[in-house]
Amino acid sequence: MEKSSGLYLLVYDFYEARIRFGFYRYGDCLPSISHICDTFHLGRATVRAALALLETDGYIDNRERRAARVVYQADRGRYAENAWDYYMPRKDGLGEMREAGRLLIRPLWEAGARRWDRNRWEFYCRNLSGILPGDPPPSMELYLLALMELDNQLFLNLYWEVLRYIRMPSLVDRGKMKSPITPDTIREGLDSGDVVVWMNKAIRDVYVPLEEGLFSFIRRETAARGAEEIEAIPFQWNIYRNRPQMRYTLASILIRKILYGVYPVGSYLPSLPELAERYGASLTTVRRTLALLEELGVTESFQGKGTLVCMKRKRLDLEKSEIREGLRLHRESLQFLRLTIRGVALFTLERASAGKRAALEGKLRGMLEQGHSYHCFEIMLMFIREECPLAMVQECYARIAELVAWGYPFARLLLPEGELGNAYALRVERMADCLCREAFEGFCNQWTALLEQEEEKISELGTRAGGC
Repeated sequence: MEKSSGLYLLVYDFYEARIRFGFYRYGDCLPSISHICDTFHLGRATVRAALALLETDGYIDNRERRAARVVYQADRGRYAENAWDYYMPRKDGLGEMREAGRLLIRPLWEAGARRWDRNRWEFYCRNLSGILPGDPPPSMELYLLALMELDNQLFLNLYWEVLRYIRMPSLVDRGKMKSPITPDTIREGLDSGDVVVWMNKAIRDVYVPLEEGLFSFIRRETAARGAEEIEAIPFQWNIYRNRPQMRYTLASILIRKILYGVYPVGSYLPSLPELAERYGASLTTVRRTLALLEELGVTESFQGKGTLVCMKRKRLDLEKSEIREGLRLHRESLQFLRLTIRGVALFTLERASAGKRAALEGKLRGMLEQGHSYHCFEIMLMFIREECPLAMVQECYARIAELVAWGYPFARLLLPEGELGNAYALRVERMADCLCREAFEGFCNQWTALLEQEEEKISELGTRAGGC
């Protein structure tokens, strides 16, 4: 949990919101550092960084060997103003969060929860006894522990970003922090033999009242203030918390541009300054990106000439950290797609027009005629980003598309020479046939099977690379 230095912001946001919205008042003490560490499953250094920032921003007095004390002062009107300022621009994003969460997060934590045994439940049960009134709802930890079972940093990253965006527990009154999740109901869940169903109900019992309370607050404040034109703030998924990793995003962009013929094989990429200006990156990031692409066999640099697009089959040095990191990101993106594609694709297809579905079928068949079956990943992800009515799904699949593009160099390594173009042809043909018959379930089944196959191959390559 300590691999990402940005996690301190999760703790900061949680307590900053609770202070600004009036859950903690002037003179109240926050929980101890040890308790916060246990609650968020983070190390002391991360929690200390969050508390130091809260102190710098004037919210707490954080003296050594004493519980942090709230020094922020406000009246009831100021607390309501703070909550309004935060939630009103995010109203639309929060309004679709339940449906988007059902499609994107629920399949992930259900997959993790199915791996739980009695020992894991008992561990969770013991933790319940230490919950304080100001802590996040116990359901938050249910999600977290389940996601941790899958050993996928992208899943945890997405969950943290969602928590930072919604901040909904922050509006709960002090006397309403009770949860139906207790040691007794945990045991009931174990005895029922249907843990996932029970967990869904328990979490729903917590989340739905929070959501209703939030929108009741927004309606009440809107009625009191009148209509205001406020710029919306949508949910955004930052998959990289550390700036140097931006080279992976730029590498993905360039790979996709090459696949679509913007920079065809045999041509030279723009100069370093041009790339930096075009893609909003520093010269250092561009240099690192081009070095990475050369390692992957995508490009080759020539002194005095520039960077040639070659897309040659090259034996990768799987011991290099940047190659392992790219492989890990790609593997995790495939796992994300495998677990979410069925629900997301079905949801999108059922709401897309017949013309849009026919256009998707036409793109798949045209891709087969051109011998570019590997483009099916990009085509499907683009369809969802353009046609899914949920902005959060569009955002998440746009970020995942960046990581899926990493599969092209790895696929060239895994497949025999010359077979990449038609490697996925049979699956793609079946997908197109399913669309023609409006057999959407069959279409989703083909995608799930393809992603399972891809994830297995990449995982085997990852094992060779030292378990990335």
